[in-house]
Amino acid sequence: MSQPITPMSATGYAQRALNESSMQRNIGQMNSGTPPMANADDGGTYSKAYAQNHQFVRNQEHAMQDIAQNTMTQRPQAVSNSVGQARKQIMDAETPKQIAQQQLQAKLSDVIYHTSGGGKTIEFGQLMQSPERTKAMDTYATTQTMFGGGEAPELGQLKREGSQYLA
Repeated sequence: MSQPITPMSATGYAQRALNESSMQRNIGQMNSGTPPMANADDGGTYSKAYAQNHQFVRNQEHAMQDIAQNTMTQRPQAVSNSVGQARKQIMDAETPKQIAQQQLQAKLSDVIYHTSGGGKTIEFGQLMQSPERTKAMDTYATTQTMFGGGEAPELGQLKREGSQYLA
């Protein structure tokens, strides 16, 4: 008796049987969602018996990888370049008058710090962190109102109490 000739299947028996066997054993999630195919249809030259040189495909893959990496690193480099250019333009735009003003302010802060040995600055910082801060702010607001605007001292306290909820 002759054997019937059947059309060639795109997938081998082993590939189909593995998927069916996994389904029967309730481990169907192990199967790939991609339908199986013959090696000749997979799109790469690595699985082709007739393709002798795979260097061309390898070079294409490396070129695409190179483009992807360069694109990822190009964005931060462009941002930092534009930030550097903006800083340079700001520095170039400063006039000698502005530079002199900045130097004067730096000198004044140095003088204030060194005349009291930094003690008054540290003392003020400690006051602002202590429970006495409210009393000091009240005294300051009252003084500002009494001598600054010519108003009654009680208004200084009202102004301070009104502004304490804004912070």
